[in-house]
Amino acid sequence: MENAIRSELADKSVLAEAKTKGWERNPQVQALVEQAQREAVIRSYLASVSAPRPAIQTIPAAYVKPVLSFVDEEMKVPCHFLDSK
Repeated sequence: MENAIRSELADKSVLAEAKTKGWERNPQVQALVEQAQREAVIRSYLASVSAPRPAIQTIPAAYVKPVLSFVDEEMKVPCHFLDSK
């Protein structure tokens, strides 16, 4: 824990020094920042769209029952399509 605090303080000190020298305006630094930002956006977006869907058991019955009723009643194939005359 103590080492982590020291490391954080050292990072803050170096960052402050770099900022006073305008290091963030360095084209190489700007390119690295832009690349890191793109990667963060991509990772975040992919994580959000690939999130697991809720299991049917977690959906309230008030929503599930009408859907199942619709599937049972409305989605059946009419008998005359099954006749092989």
